[in-house]
Amino acid sequence: MLPERIGGRYRVVRELGQGGMGVVYLAQDEASEGAEVALKVLLTRRFSESGLRHFEQEFRTLTSLSHPNLTEVYDFGRVTPEGTDHPVPFFTMEFVPGETLGRHLEPGGDRFDALYECLAQTGQALAYLHGRGVIHQDVKPSNILVTEVDGTPQPKII
Repeated sequence: MLPERIGGRYRVVRELGQGGMGVVYLAQDEASEGAEVALKVLLTRRFSESGLRHFEQEFRTLTSLSHPNLTEVYDFGRVTPEGTDHPVPFFTMEFVPGETLGRHLEPGGDRFDALYECLAQTGQALAYLHGRGVIHQDVKPSNILVTEVDGTPQPKII
């Protein structure tokens, strides 16, 4: 069942997807005049207090990063899902309208230039992360979204 609100200020619009770690929703941040955000609620109940502290530290590290090919991370909190008494962490990040890199580069047509440009930009973002001691650990086409900026495809690592 789709929650109406998460974290008090986020109104859930629709589910964007699910993965092994959690559910991602499109939400409107009512504290920022309804700005759209991607909101990820982690599904695991295996978080100990020390695990949550580690996750929060990781979140603080991500908010200190700034690169045009990385999604921005905004907010962190905990929510207690309906029907449970265990709080789980959530975070919000930039909503990137577009498609996954895999879909963007599906066979058909002349896509070499687009592939090269997307991979070059993705490599620059990964070099930026590594230069700051951050390892992504789950880089794959479904974790790279491609959006259009001034008519040019721009990948964003999520």
